[in-house]
Amino acid sequence: MNVERSTGLGNVVGDTTIGVIPRDRLADVLALIHRGGYGPMARVFDPIRGALAGQLDRAGLPVLPESATSGDVVVLGVTAPGHAARVGAALLGGGALAVYVTNKGRAGALLAPVGASADGVSSQGL
Repeated sequence: MNVERSTGLGNVVGDTTIGVIPRDRLADVLALIHRGGYGPMARVFDPIRGALAGQLDRAGLPVLPESATSGDVVVLGVTAPGHAARVGAALLGGGALAVYVTNKGRAGALLAPVGASADGVSSQGL
C-alpha cells in the first residue's frame, strides 16, 4: 500500500501528527497507533480534562481550528518525526475526522491538514 498516496500526506515532514478522533473511535485508533509502534509517543487531549486549546498549548502544540474540535471528540498527538505519513494513515484508518501535521521548529504552525471524506481520504491544503 502506498501510504503517501492513500493518505494525501505525500512527503510532508513534521514532528507531531495530530488527529481529531470521535470519542467512540478512540480505542480503535489507539490500537492502530500501538500496533504500529507509536504508542509511547502518543498523547490524548480530552476536553473533559479542560480546554483543548490550553492542553495543546502546554504541550507545545498549535491550537486547532475550533471547527475541527466541535462535537464529542478527543485529540490524539503522536510525536514521531519523519513518520507523519504512517501515523496519519493509522489515524485516518481508525476513523479520525481530521489529521494535521505540525513542526515545533516552525513555532507550532500547522503544516498540513488532511481530512477524511465520504469516499475514504481526501487531502486539503497540500
